Amino acid sequence: MKPTIRLSPNEEHLVGRMIDHNLRLRTESLDQATGATVTRRAQHPKHHGCVRATFIVDADIPDRFQKGIFTTPGRKFHALIRFSNGRQEDDRAADAHGMAIKLTGSTNEERCDTETLQDFILIDNECFFSNDDLAHYEKINKAAAKGTEWLPKLLKRILSPSLYKRVVKFGLGRAAGKGTFDSAARFANQLPATPLSTHYWSTTPYKLGDEMVIKYMASCDKPESGAPLNAGQHCLAESLVATLSAGNAEFTFLVDVQNDPQRQPIDDSRVNWHQEGATRQRLARIEIPRQVVADNAQLAERLAYSPWHCLDAHEPLGKINHARKRVYTALSASRP
Repeated sequence: MKPTIRLSPNEEHLVGRMIDHNLRLRTESLDQATGATVTRRAQHPKHHGCVRATFIVDADIPDRFQKGIFTTPGRKFHALIRFSNGRQEDDRAADAHGMAIKLTGSTNEERCDTETLQDFILIDNECFFSNDDLAHYEKINKAAAKGTEWLPKLLKRILSPSLYKRVVKFGLGRAAGKGTFDSAARFANQLPATPLSTHYWSTTPYKLGDEMVIKYMASCDKPESGAPLNAGQHCLAESLVATLSAGNAEFTFLVDVQNDPQRQPIDDSRVNWHQEGATRQRLARIEIPRQVVADNAQLAERLAYSPWHCLDAHEPLGKINHARKRVYTALSASRP
């Protein structure tokens, strides 16, 4: 097991710049339920809904995996799951999509919507767009924050939508560097049919106890891609509402276990561990019951998720995760 990573002074400086970039990405919107102004997240600002679920550790979980959250076979936890887009406001556009899982306690105990036992932060791509080179990671953050600020307002009004998109892509490519921008574009190129019909991964590694290094995965039974015909710009949210108003949904929760540090490196999240021979093991299932998704709209905006909301047994690993520790804390504090 690698020792806990410490960032160099230059890397700490890069993390500070990432925080500044992300603070520039925040926007505000009106909460329709309360009429209050809400400061939206810098990352994954548009949610499709926050749903209540039960996270159930497998009754036959092997002994070696009984660590942290998974210590007690058959134990049930109350969960709050936020589904979201990475950046896009139009659900029909290709993007990265998030599944953030918050475990808030045993279902046999008094339920608390804000007290976190464990968060799992997942997206619908098995690999990340950057290794642990924080200079590379900072370039992407900078390009996203810069956005279209360099475009004169007049051009924004007179360009056609297709040409405007091409000009923006060119500008972001220059800001980030073509190779860096292309890797991020491939990462954010997913088109799920619904939030409940795709797989999600952690992309970055974590401890499982003191002996294992793993990555997380939430797997659905029947993945589907592509927005339905005549779908509107909020089609992912609408499909989530429709599915859970009619019935239940379920995910299987698994881990990919590192068995060769050279083939499954901690410091390069661009590597597909499963393809490189990591052992895949089921540990739990997630049951999402029939519900009215709109009942939890305020939770979707209010709750803060972080890979560092975790038990010691699930400590995040790698420089990307250590950068996120400061970034997530600063961004959460910026949303009253």
